[in-house]
Amino acid sequence: MKIPQCARIAAMAVLATLLMAGAGGAFVVPITAGPFDFCSPGQYEANFVEVRRGAEIDQGSDPGTHHCAVNFTGSALAAGDTWLTRSNAGSFNGFNGICMRADILINKFNNAKGGGLVALLDTAPGGKGLFVLLIDNGNTDRLTLNTIDPNNGKLVELQTFPVSSIVENAWYHLELTVNARQFDDSLSLFALMRPHRRSLTARDWPSGRVAR
Repeated sequence: MKIPQCARIAAMAVLATLLMAGAGGAFVVPITAGPFDFCSPGQYEANFVEVRRGAEIDQGSDPGTHHCAVNFTGSALAAGDTWLTRSNAGSFNGFNGICMRADILINKFNNAKGGGLVALLDTAPGGKGLFVLLIDNGNTDRLTLNTIDPNNGKLVELQTFPVSSIVENAWYHLELTVNARQFDDSLSLFALMRPHRRSLTARDWPSGRVAR
């Protein structure tokens, strides 16, 4: 099967302040969204639809390095919560491959906090999505694969991968690639996380950025 160019989006970026303890699809044409740098006024508002806690999601300068970003702010009770925004470019066809990229900065450590990428999101009642989440949690920093319910923010962890210590106010690059396999009705997932090795300017960032 020929895989066309992946859709590049930062629209499905999620921030969770406290971690809580099958995917759908649609028949659509391939779409490419982005890249976004969030330096142009109104770029976020023109390309994103807020799904959860949208009043606390805004375009502006990140609080650590003062680069252009989408900032997720606010607090949650002990049960935790999730901030969620998505692309308004339309649905993406998983059989043709989905490739999502974002740069993530965690401003402050407070329990389990992080950011990540959501694919195959179904916002209908009872719907879910796949969520790859980079978590800053002291001595237990990790990358996790989860399902997410966009209506209540609930996460169900499917797998976890320990990572080296996450540094606050530093940018990390996160990628998620999803392909559907028609012959056995399954999904193939690939996730990559790496720190940026030098100070960045707007020209260095080909993908979207989110900050918390």
